[in-house]
Amino acid sequence: NPPPLPLLFPPLSLPLPLLPPPPPPLLLLPPPPPLPPLSPLLFFSFPPLSPLMAAAEIENGDVLFHRDAAANTWGVLNVREDFAKQNPDLTRTVLGAYEEARKLALSDPQELKRILGAATKLPEPVVARQLERTDLSQPVIGKLQAETILEAGTALLDAGVIPAGTDVGAAVQALIDPRFGPAAQ
Repeated sequence: NPPPLPLLFPPLSLPLPLLPPPPPPLLLLPPPPPLPPLSPLLFFSFPPLSPLMAAAEIENGDVLFHRDAAANTWGVLNVREDFAKQNPDLTRTVLGAYEEARKLALSDPQELKRILGAATKLPEPVVARQLERTDLSQPVIGKLQAETILEAGTALLDAGVIPAGTDVGAAVQALIDPRFGPAAQ
């Protein structure tokens, strides 16, 4: 059995005044199969759990009761600065491969569905539900993505996960490096 997956629940998910403060942000979940019934649990949707939630919806009839696509913190590729400095060509090659795959996925959604089903062993309806919630339209971290990352960082700062006094805006700016984006290829 694989070990439980560490998953981060962003406090940004439900910034409603009626909710209690968020629980600690780290939660260990067992591997998905077999799929447990999730209906009695509070369940927030975010990318690492999306296949699990999609399966719960399709296979158990569970209802996703809250999803705010505007609070999406997007999926981005990360690389350590020292690695990128020491291996700029390799970094560009990997990012170029991801960009090529993104374009292919957009050009042939049925083939993407087939490939994901074969690779993940998930049923086609679960893969389809997962892909309904996946935005492949953005090849670079733009203003919208930077804003949602900043909001998530601010929420983590407010929750005490990030040390007080941290300049989240400066950290986000420093982390987004356009030198390796598709325009630089």
